Amino acid sequence: MNDIQLDYQKYTILIIDDNPTNLGVIVDYLKGFGFNILVATDGELGIKRAKFGHPDLILLDVMMPGIDGFETCRRLKAHEKTQDIPVIFMTTLTETEDKVTGFEVGAVDYVTKPIQQEEVFARVITHLKIRDLTRSLQEQNERLQQANSMLARRAVQLEASSALGQRVISILNLDELLVQVVALIQVKFGYYFVGVWLLTEHQRAITLQTGAGKVKAELPKVGFQIALDVPLSIIAWVCQTREAYLSNDVKIDTKYLALEYLTETMSELTLPLQVGDEVIGVLDIQGDKINAFDADDKIVLQTLANQIAIAIRNARLYELEKKLRQVEEERARDLAELNASKDKFFSIVAHDLKGPFQPLLGLAEFLQMVAETAPPAEILEMSETIYRSAKNVYNLLENLLEWARMQMGRIAYQPTKLNLREIVEQTTNLLAEKDIVLQNNVPDELFVDADENMLDMVIRNLIGNALKFTPSGGRVSVEVRDFELEDNQKSLTPQAGGNGHLQNAPLTAHLVEISVSDTGVGMSQKDMDKLFRIEVHHSTTGTAQEQGTGLGLIISKEMVQKNGGRIWVESELGKGTTMKFTMPLNSSTHLPLTDLKIKNQSLSALPFTHSGTSEGEKLVSPPPNEMAILHELAIVGDMQGIQERANGLKQLDELYIPFANKLHDLARNFEEQAVLALIEQNIE
Repeated sequence: MNDIQLDYQKYTILIIDDNPTNLGVIVDYLKGFGFNILVATDGELGIKRAKFGHPDLILLDVMMPGIDGFETCRRLKAHEKTQDIPVIFMTTLTETEDKVTGFEVGAVDYVTKPIQQEEVFARVITHLKIRDLTRSLQEQNERLQQANSMLARRAVQLEASSALGQRVISILNLDELLVQVVALIQVKFGYYFVGVWLLTEHQRAITLQTGAGKVKAELPKVGFQIALDVPLSIIAWVCQTREAYLSNDVKIDTKYLALEYLTETMSELTLPLQVGDEVIGVLDIQGDKINAFDADDKIVLQTLANQIAIAIRNARLYELEKKLRQVEEERARDLAELNASKDKFFSIVAHDLKGPFQPLLGLAEFLQMVAETAPPAEILEMSETIYRSAKNVYNLLENLLEWARMQMGRIAYQPTKLNLREIVEQTTNLLAEKDIVLQNNVPDELFVDADENMLDMVIRNLIGNALKFTPSGGRVSVEVRDFELEDNQKSLTPQAGGNGHLQNAPLTAHLVEISVSDTGVGMSQKDMDKLFRIEVHHSTTGTAQEQGTGLGLIISKEMVQKNGGRIWVESELGKGTTMKFTMPLNSSTHLPLTDLKIKNQSLSALPFTHSGTSEGEKLVSPPPNEMAILHELAIVGDMQGIQERANGLKQLDELYIPFANKLHDLARNFEEQAVLALIEQNIE
């Protein structure tokens, strides 16, 4: 059908759209090819123009004042003069339900807004060709119906072929399309067997996708393949030569390859499924009588095969479009969630930063005023208060920087074999100035597979929180126990109350459960439900009036998940809290864990300090040729192309990953100026 050349000046197209801008663009574009154009700005006027203008095709907008596109199409299909005019919807509606409604009211196709001119042209041409073919078939039917009784069967075939062609064009699900095609052909024409074969991806073989027949025994198995280079196969020969093949006595045909179960085949007609110059498969029809087909059958069924090929192409494009739409929806949803989280996060930052600065600035100003007259004890007390406020601000900024690095992908996940007891011991410098016993009950020879920096920060955050909410004379202990996932528990989903889930890290069949318990104030279920959630601002004052930032547990959750574990809380108000998380157990650790020895049970209290955070990683520029390509893409605003090149840079060298991640994020958010600035800053 793609070989048919159209004289565009012979065709009239009616465009119904209430948007003058859309009308102008489409009218100018199609007029440029020579089409005759009729225009209507609403459904009622469009119906009148269709009745009197007799257009060959209608482009119809869905969302219009008055009667919408769906109702307009219903009325067109209900009127004798307009019922056969093909209608293509132009719509911003992308839901499957809306598309199905469009096909149900009689449309033959649709294009989504914003309109792509080339797509509109391709679909218009396709359906004009189909309309011409349909008209041709109808005219042929009329001629055959006027012939004698010997041609009656031919008229039935043509009528059935036309009906089948119209039906398959409207089916967009590929599996459903193929099943209905073979079933309808077999039932309508009464053939022994009908099968659709499609080329494999590497195009070295052809596969039976579906089949139907009146075979008394089993049918050939779906998925059966025939190599294209086999010497005896009509199916392979047609696929290679792109020519239809008719054999009215397969018993004497040297090209015939008998298929399992089709023992009564006497004739075979095989037609190429071709779109343009590309063969995508064949329509294979077999009869159980000699001379089951004639030359006219070959013509009629080849027309149907062409329609089937177009329908298969459309179904594949629809599936691809659906997948792309799903990807875009997921990206949009992720972006919306990310923006919401960032908004909430920065509102937390603004609130927590403001609090400590007020006493810090006020006391500093007051200290400056009384420094020469106030007693030393009073000056010391004010200095300590200033120090605590400054420390709170520092803690917040430290967590903020760590969180920001994680969100930008600046923290690489680098698991190694780690001695867990040694990691816990490194946190003893986190003890505040309290008389609290810290017990490290981790066995000496217990090893985990984790990122050292991440695990260290998680333990520091959890022990720091435990110390903050435990009064003097209390106790904080770190324990471990065996935690083995059953086969049906390999996927953990998020739970209420702050329970984590496995994410962005490989699962392991054996984990160690690490718990940090305190004898502190505990918390209510309501407070537990607020933990680990960026969108909820939750920060509680410690027993010595320490101010929290609310970010430590959020960071801990992300780091635990990156290491293949989960984190959760168990607590009872007034009876203390236990924070638990899991880590992959290194294979060198002997099980059970209860057999491993522990050295010291208690550690002395030490001053509470924080380690500083390292500066952000320096962006390493890719090679000059890559930067030149990126610069060209940025100048023309091709954000999709930049994202693809950024993904390629990550595979090129891990040194380019920070640059690629930053570039990818900016392009994904369509920050064109920022993308261009980043590239020009780093181009040599």
